[in-house]
Amino acid sequence: MTTSMKRQARLHVLVILIACTTTLACVQKPVVPSGAARVPINSDELIQQYRERVKSDQREKQERSLLTRQLDSLTQQVQELNTALTLVQLQQQELAKGKSRFSPTMTKTALTSNPLSPESRGPLTNTPLPGEGDNSPSTSDQSLSRTEATQSEEERSTSVGPACSAGPSAAPSPSPPHQIHKEQNGSWRPRVVELSEREQVELHHHSIIFRVSERTGRSEFHPSKPLQSHLKQIMSRGPCLHVRGYTDGDKDLWIERETAKQRAYKARAYLIAQGYDANHIEITIVPIGEHVADNATKKGRAKNRRVEIEVKEQNPASIWPQWYG
Repeated sequence: MTTSMKRQARLHVLVILIACTTTLACVQKPVVPSGAARVPINSDELIQQYRERVKSDQREKQERSLLTRQLDSLTQQVQELNTALTLVQLQQQELAKGKSRFSPTMTKTALTSNPLSPESRGPLTNTPLPGEGDNSPSTSDQSLSRTEATQSEEERSTSVGPACSAGPSAAPSPSPPHQIHKEQNGSWRPRVVELSEREQVELHHHSIIFRVSERTGRSEFHPSKPLQSHLKQIMSRGPCLHVRGYTDGDKDLWIERETAKQRAYKARAYLIAQGYDANHIEITIVPIGEHVADNATKKGRAKNRRVEIEVKEQNPASIWPQWYG
């Protein structure tokens, strides 16, 4: 009896082992790759693909840069045309009011106060496009640099208005003895008189400069009542005036040129509205440089953003003795 039970137990264990072995045999084994199909990272094919991708990225970058420069050139041309149109409208308004008569020379000079350079007048095809295999935009950069340099020099040196040689101020008047003595000794120096926080007067031998500081990005000309009184004082004498617009900019950008131009022209429009003869007003635009104070400080920049009205008078001491005495 005992022997029979032991045999049955062994049979049960044997059956269980056979069943487990069969089950394990039916399970699928994972496939381990042999590595024969692997591509090395430094293969010639991958290197060639990388080089082609780099070249394609460079071409796209150059095309975007060229399109950006062309867009900037178009924008600048549009702004210059708008400025010329504004000048024409101002002249038409002045002629309609009957306060001034422009000669043909004056009209031509005013319209060419911001001339389009040869590079900007022509089509965009004047800028050479890079050919196949020419990935360097140096030719286009040089052309744009020449255009900007030409426009900068033109705007620095261009004056709108006749050469101030006519009028009472052109005739030399005798200087007081004390002034002649100071001139001969060389002891007299130009000096500045503060009219207000934003207004100054710079005294010279044969001229006087009224200086009005402007706010950042603003071009309105609103002189104080004392300055209005001084400007009205010279209206009857009719001397030549030289109006100059400045900014506190350090880079020759379009916005600096436009701001300086608007400041000068609005001061000129104010003088004409007060009854001054437009033929006796010169205009000069100075977009950068010629600062009168330290441009690194806030107060200095506030003084450099300015409009200057220079009164060309042979003997300003006779008009403003309180400053020259």
